Amino acid sequence: MKTRSAVIFWGISLLTAAGVWSIHITQVEEREKLHKGVIRDEELYRLKKQQLLAGELAPAAPAPVVAQR
Repeated sequence: MKTRSAVIFWGISLLTAAGVWSIHITQVEEREKLHKGVIRDEELYRLKKQQLLAGELAPAAPAPVVAQR
């Protein structure tokens, strides 16, 4: 009886640890993906700024003002 309880305890503990580890790895991968997006956006912003300064790209027109009723 004591051995069966220990097997169940350690089995559940192992499955729980595996679940926590899996979620941790998933979150690390998501964080890396999000960081790559920030780096990409910064690079696109830098290129656009260079093009604007070089005169290769016209500035965007201001958005029209819509009157409220």
